[in-house]
Amino acid sequence: MIDFSPYIDENYALFASKIVRTRYPLLGVRMPILHRISKELDKQEREKMLTLISQELSCEEWIILGDILALELKEMKARDWWEFARAYLERIDSWNYVDNLFSQLRWIKGKKYASIYKKLHSLLLRELYCDEEFVLRFVIMMLTRYYPQSLTELLDRICDLGEDTPYYLKMGASWAISEIFLKERQRILSLLQSQRLSPSIQSLSMRKICESKQVGEESKALIKSLRRSYAN
Repeated sequence: MIDFSPYIDENYALFASKIVRTRYPLLGVRMPILHRISKELDKQEREKMLTLISQELSCEEWIILGDILALELKEMKARDWWEFARAYLERIDSWNYVDNLFSQLRWIKGKKYASIYKKLHSLLLRELYCDEEFVLRFVIMMLTRYYPQSLTELLDRICDLGEDTPYYLKMGASWAISEIFLKERQRILSLLQSQRLSPSIQSLSMRKICESKQVGEESKALIKSLRRSYAN
């Protein structure tokens, strides 16, 4: 196990505990330090950490495990890697673990990783209709950012999510809608006007679009008018 004691910041722990809702103990180590620790682990240490997925860990250890998973995908068979990743996603209980793993996989679109990119795509599509909150949040985020060729399947799945969808999955879906809006404005406008989305995902999506700094004022005004029309 990793000794975090030299890096613990109690003030940061207090701050982070207000943002991250998790049953796992939060020690108070800042993310840049955790990422540095992950990179300094040798292969044997990384492999040992992967055996801990079934155990009760600290918030910081879950973050480091996500970092390790992102590194190990470059070396493992995609199918074997997904078994570890899925077990990880089934054990975690907060958005920050998912989003960290997702962000650490940004290398996936590099030309030298084309084979991994393709194999992971197939695995993600197979999970598109799974029911696990954080597994599906991860799948939605990955397809949104890295696999635009699956946009139709992705939007169909998001439209299939009902009002009983877990909160963090709704948030992931609304993030996806707001991200897709940046490149497929008319398509998302048509989707919002059709009201195929569940009411809560519809509302969250429009709010996220309006909050985005990448969306122009004209588009924000249009979305706001849609919000008002649905509120009446």
